[in-house]
Amino acid sequence: MSVRRLERRGRAPGVHARIAFASGEQPPISSPASRRLLRDHHPLTRWLQWAVSICVVLVTLKLAAMWFGGDTPVRARYVGAIAVLLMFPMYRFFGVFQRFSGVPRGLLRLSIAWWATVLVLMALLLVIDVEFLRASPMLGVWVFSAHAGQLVVYLLFFALMEYWHRGLHVNLPSLVVGSGWLAQHLTYTLNGNAFIADEVVGIVDDRGAEAGREVGGVPVLGGLDELDAILDAQPCDRVYIALPMHSMHETLALQSRLLRRNLDVIWVPDIFSMHLINPSVREVGGLPLIALSESPLISGPRAYFKALMDVSLALLALILLSPLFLAVALAIKVTSPGPVFFRQPREGWDGEIFEIYKFRSMYVHQEEGGAVTQAHEGDRRITRVGRLIRRTSIDELPQLFNVLNGSMSLVGPRPHALVHNQEYSGQINAYLARHRIKPGITGWAQIHGYRGETRTVEDMEHRIQYDLEYINRWSLLLDCWILFCTPFALLRHRGV
Repeated sequence: MSVRRLERRGRAPGVHARIAFASGEQPPISSPASRRLLRDHHPLTRWLQWAVSICVVLVTLKLAAMWFGGDTPVRARYVGAIAVLLMFPMYRFFGVFQRFSGVPRGLLRLSIAWWATVLVLMALLLVIDVEFLRASPMLGVWVFSAHAGQLVVYLLFFALMEYWHRGLHVNLPSLVVGSGWLAQHLTYTLNGNAFIADEVVGIVDDRGAEAGREVGGVPVLGGLDELDAILDAQPCDRVYIALPMHSMHETLALQSRLLRRNLDVIWVPDIFSMHLINPSVREVGGLPLIALSESPLISGPRAYFKALMDVSLALLALILLSPLFLAVALAIKVTSPGPVFFRQPREGWDGEIFEIYKFRSMYVHQEEGGAVTQAHEGDRRITRVGRLIRRTSIDELPQLFNVLNGSMSLVGPRPHALVHNQEYSGQINAYLARHRIKPGITGWAQIHGYRGETRTVEDMEHRIQYDLEYINRWSLLLDCWILFCTPFALLRHRGV
């Protein structure tokens, strides 16, 4: 019988074991492929919140239908069923009930997810039952009452969990091993989240600090050499290891020591000490993979929606602005010799070189040695028409064609000249990481005032910080917000 067949019947080692045996290396006691490492640790409260929110949606729909019609009509029933089915992907997408970052943010996340669900529901009703959508004021009453009911339920759950953990002292006493910002942040987070039963009752300082001081109201019980005595004296169910990355040998030693005790041991890797670009955690073949630098546009529905938004808005803008395009082109052609459009190679997504389009704002000239001098205040190379279109950023509008051909996006880090990339990449750490996403006509740095000439390396560093922050925070909502803020930023910070 073949090895492949034996594997299917569970009577032969898998591919990981075969590789290990072939190299002479013994497999670990607990094979990583034997079970999922990234298991979902969803508390019961999450499922209770889901169930109560669904009940609120259905009950408010029932009451609204009874108020307007005496009984729940058949069409209202399938509206409720569709709404519940839409809630699952929408609420999961926005992280409702999945992560806690404070009551205000939790309420905001819930509100955004609900109204996104409502928008999709209304779009479906436009297709399948437009008459019901037009004729029924019940929908409006239901939408607002269901929203208010879910917010009230969320606040009640938070109050109950606060009372349960704080008032009845139902918690898991825990220790945090570490003294850096990671350990401090973990302590604040665990003790500030009413939906987590863990309560940090003490900190073990890896720097050997003496007991007595406090971190976030939690006492430091001693150093690593006193850990055994601390565990003997302090009731504890769980230990979090939050040591810096350069202390991996201490982490391994600690884990071995703690295995001798009846404790939960949780490792908090200090990956944030590195320069991260759109970090994430996932699993392949039972192995946890931590993405330290990854483009957010590799795949997925959000990337397709961004491309769809770019193309549709760019087409609309070109149609609406076509008279302005014609007027600017005529003004450039009449007032100075040379082409209407200026083209220049720029570095784009994944380092791909493309030609950027602009309205020509300077007299035609050629700099020595291939240098590219940034335009500055009082630059004599700029034409009269060019000075006007640069101050209003009208010269950037032809980049809508770059959006249509896929080399640029409406929102993203501004693409720089190739010589500037070569200059600054050697002076600014992680400079080239800004190419992990498509360049844009406008961006997060531009609405914060970092547009136009960069006079110093510090100016460019600030721009890069905003670019990398945009990549790490990227979402369609953030793109929409940047597009909304761009006209106001142009009024505050005019170009040269």
